[in-house]
Amino acid sequence: MNGQPARPEGEPIVVALPPTWIRNYLIVFGSVWFAFLCLFFVVVITSSAWGALPILVLLSASGAFILRRTSRLGLFAFSDSVVVRNFFVTRRIPKGAVDGFRIGGAGMPWSIGQTIVVLTAGDTALSVDALMWSGTGKRGAARLEAIADQLRRWREAP
Repeated sequence: MNGQPARPEGEPIVVALPPTWIRNYLIVFGSVWFAFLCLFFVVVITSSAWGALPILVLLSASGAFILRRTSRLGLFAFSDSVVVRNFFVTRRIPKGAVDGFRIGGAGMPWSIGQTIVVLTAGDTALSVDALMWSGTGKRGAARLEAIADQLRRWREAP
């Protein structure tokens, strides 16, 4: 109707979210960030430094954008499609268009370790930003491999 792909129905079969420590860090960082901005706002108002208001607005908007997008990162495999929510793009890929999954480098410059990459028809690849912090060390590699195995079984299921 409106040009948007149909929303997948039902509960996701496979869910891959950022590690718990990243989600906890996000809560602490967001709290400190906005506490700092509130303090900055009070200083701006009490000192009548109105020229600093655009900076305050810019910091508030960028912080809200990053925190909102980071809190929504994930991979969700439904019966007919896989939805990948990254920092700057959300893509829904029909199950038939998924050629496979591999473990590889993340597409973000500040990523650490490995992540899962969705291989699609037409030789395109989409890295899963939600897992870019997971692929360090033996435990991280094992976690990525377990998620990749679940996704491979999901792809092979009728």
